[in-house]
Amino acid sequence: MPKYLVEREITGAVIRSLGRNVQWVETFVTEDKIYCICLAPDVKLVRKDGEQGGFPANHISEIKSVIGSVAS
Repeated sequence: MPKYLVEREITGAVIRSLGRNVQWVETFVTEDKIYCICLAPDVKLVRKDGEQGGFPANHISEIKSVIGSVAS
């Protein structure tokens, strides 16, 4: 299933959980934005899920590959 990076500006917003049509993997939080990694069949479903949850995405990019990661 394709993996997407979702950018959302959150100034003054409340973070909510994703709906069941999109599988949340993890979220990175900065001062005024959140970046979510999620799995979904297509980008349209990612966008629709965010809109229905009250936190529409500013930008969605399909992740084509991962270069590396740091162990937690």
